Amino acid sequence: MAIRYEPRVESIPGSDRVQQRFRADEIVIDRMERFTLVGFAESLAGAPLHGLLINMAAKPCGIPSADFSVEFNDQGNTSHGADTAALELSPLSLKVVLGPHADLIAGRVSYAPEADIADGPWEFPDLRLGAIFVEMSPTHEQLEGLRRALAQCQAFGCAFVDAAP
Repeated sequence: MAIRYEPRVESIPGSDRVQQRFRADEIVIDRMERFTLVGFAESLAGAPLHGLLINMAAKPCGIPSADFSVEFNDQGNTSHGADTAALELSPLSLKVVLGPHADLIAGRVSYAPEADIADGPWEFPDLRLGAIFVEMSPTHEQLEGLRRALAQCQAFGCAFVDAAP
């Protein structure tokens, strides 16, 4: 029997958008020659439920979609460049603050119906995201790696707030 899915969302005061929360049980930082990927995933019954992927070019080329992107759960649910206003890192969370032109929606990872782990829709188009809040329990080394990697977002016009000691 599949699990009934409802996104964990909360209103953002003064906005018509919402913030969606998920608990990451995987954190990946992959620094390559041409770009850095930072990923967070939450699994349910061994299958991905939520995924957040932040992609940053090693050297800005001036094309927002190539320089910096934030993908939430699906490649079609992506913001580019200035659509991401800030990344706010703390020892137990990361908040991705989306700009007014970001067009991300709440939901979860999508599957073919026969492989789906949850009942109900996988996307909620009426729930436009203003922020994504990732709860996490990183090791000291992971937190340091996140600090170094995510600070690169400043090269693309995205603010980086480091509240990690």
